[in-house]
Amino acid sequence: MNTWPGGRPRKHSLGAAPEQVAHLSPDPPEVREPMSQLSAFKRLGEPEEVADVVVFLATDRVRWITGASLDATGGSLLG
Repeated sequence: MNTWPGGRPRKHSLGAAPEQVAHLSPDPPEVREPMSQLSAFKRLGEPEEVADVVVFLATDRVRWITGASLDATGGSLLG
């Protein structure tokens, strides 16, 4: 998982209510909101969005891609 602020996905805690796990988050709400503004989409990514990239990379569709770097950061590296 990357550590770029705008590209970090939002974390899920296996169905727990947000108030039950808020104290476990390394990104308190006062940090998450400014981080989300660094993304081109103005939100944090979902774990499923990163998983979609992983699934794509595990398919034959990448057979012509070599030596490339793929940033799944929601556009936070654009600028």
